[in-house]
Amino acid sequence: MSYAPALLQDFHITEYTPSFRTQLWNLFVSGMSQNDEAAKDDGMRRAISTLIDNARLEVARVGSLSCPKNGGKTFLALDRSKQVIGMLAVKRSEEDIRDRSVELRRISVAHQWRRRGVCRALVDHAVEYIKATFDSQWMHLVTYSSMGPALCTYKSLGFKAQGDDSSDGPLRLVKLVRKI
Repeated sequence: MSYAPALLQDFHITEYTPSFRTQLWNLFVSGMSQNDEAAKDDGMRRAISTLIDNARLEVARVGSLSCPKNGGKTFLALDRSKQVIGMLAVKRSEEDIRDRSVELRRISVAHQWRRRGVCRALVDHAVEYIKATFDSQWMHLVTYSSMGPALCTYKSLGFKAQGDDSSDGPLRLVKLVRKI
């Protein structure tokens, strides 16, 4: 697939409101289902199924996903017809509070919008929000080592893998960090 960046007029970034809850859930499940179909073994499929179940709980209470009382927010990318085509949540990191790190969570872009600049626009929007809201020098995200396309995307956005995780298997967590 070739890279065909979308014009900013093709979509825009906005804050989450409850009216988008169903679309948000559908976006996330659609992406995870595609990962499930691409999974190479039953163990990976079971793991993805568990992730979907866990995400169902998070998306059901999306306000707590980004911890709004601590300055967190969830941002959505909407196409011209106001359909959710991407999402990203920002929150103060609970594990790195001493480092004043901010965590990006639940990054997802609709399959047909991938490689068109949506993830970059969401991350750029998050960076501007972080600069205005938090006294942070770093942001990070965590994903699975088996999410090759996502890892490539994050690295192209300036994230670098942190630490030397010697665990193996497709469900190895990878922490990626980026200076703000």
